[in-house]
Amino acid sequence: MFRVVTKVRLIAVLLAVVASGTALTGCYGSFGLTKKVYQFNGNLGNKWINSLFTVILGGPVYGVSSLADVVVFNLIEFWTGSNPVASGAKDFDQKMADGTRVQGVKLDDGRLQVTVTPIQGDAKTVVLDREVDGIRATSLDGALVAKVADVADGRTVMITPKAN
Repeated sequence: MFRVVTKVRLIAVLLAVVASGTALTGCYGSFGLTKKVYQFNGNLGNKWINSLFTVILGGPVYGVSSLADVVVFNLIEFWTGSNPVASGAKDFDQKMADGTRVQGVKLDDGRLQVTVTPIQGDAKTVVLDREVDGIRATSLDGALVAKVADVADGRTVMITPKAN
C-alpha cells in the first residue's frame, strides 16, 4: 500500500513540475501538432465529414495533440527557439469568409510569397520582405508593389509607386 501511494505521489509531483514548467516559463508556443490535426481535419472532405470527425474522434485527438504541444513541443520551442513539429511548416493555404483563397510559401531566403485568389478575378502574387522600418511587397519580377513603413512621428504609412 505504501509503495502505491508513493508512486502516485511521485507521478503527481512529476506532472506538477511539467505543468509548472510550462506555466512559469511563459511558453505560449506555436501549437504545431494541434494545427496539423486541425488542418488534416479541414481537408477530409465536406463540412459533414469534417464535423463528424470532430464530434467522434476530434475530442480525444485534439486533446492528445494539445497535451503533447503544451507538455513537450512548446517547451522544446521555448528553450531551443524551434518547434520540431512546426519547424517544417513553410506554407499555408487559407480560405477567407468571402471565399477568397490566400496561399503563402516561405522562401529559403526568409521572404514570404503570397498569392491571393478572389472568387471572381485573377490571382495576384507578391513577395513580402522584412526591412528595418517595415515590409516591402514586390511582384514576382521584383517591381515594387507597395511598402508599409513606420515614419518618424510614429505613424505607419503605405507607399505605392506612382501610376503612369
